[in-house]
Amino acid sequence: MIVFRVDANEQVATGHLMRTLSIASACRKCGLMCEFWLAEEKETERIAKAGFPYRILGTRWDALEDELPVMKQRLQAQQVDWLVVDSYCVTVRYLAELNRIVPVFYVDDFRREHYEVSALLQYIPCRERQKTPEGLHEKDGVQYLTGLLYAPLREEFSHLSFDKPREKSILLSTGGTDPYNMAGRILAYGTQMQELQDYLWHVIVGSMNRNEDMLRELAAANPKIILHKNIPDMWRYMQQCEA
Repeated sequence: MIVFRVDANEQVATGHLMRTLSIASACRKCGLMCEFWLAEEKETERIAKAGFPYRILGTRWDALEDELPVMKQRLQAQQVDWLVVDSYCVTVRYLAELNRIVPVFYVDDFRREHYEVSALLQYIPCRERQKTPEGLHEKDGVQYLTGLLYAPLREEFSHLSFDKPREKSILLSTGGTDPYNMAGRILAYGTQMQELQDYLWHVIVGSMNRNEDMLRELAAANPKIILHKNIPDMWRYMQQCEA
């Protein structure tokens, strides 16, 4: 059994959840059982739709050390082979204490700390002084998966083809929440640019985008703005749009 400790809400958005779902899907293909543990009941429909069971811890997503007693009790109560953690709110202590119970695999984007875990995924390129040697290796008992080869892409992107002619359109995606309304600001500016007047705008609206009503007003006033929400085939738009 592989347990994924991840959260998705208005603050952390859905990126952490989406990439752990990619990892879980690959594990399932290898015959492994996977389960998701979240602090609160948010974005769980996406997990259920992917066919994975989940549990709600009833903890705070931004205070992970406080949930250590809950995590330890749950990990000791069932057979867990690996715990995959994907959160920017982790601490060295949080990961180290859980790693004493079950091997911890941490998705590390920043490489700011030396974590006492069993494995680290570091696929995002960092500054040279932050990099660990490329590839899979052993160091201080930690197994490193470093480099873009290990990027947890969803299966839908594995068969992209850019040989077909593209539509004169722009794909705009600003994440699951877009707290700074970047989509609205880009549309307000971009649709006024003379060189972009002939382009359609395909706008992906995140599931927790607080500015959705405003975006719908923009789309109602401009037929070149087309909104899409909860799409299952992002790859189609990436392949279809010119930019």
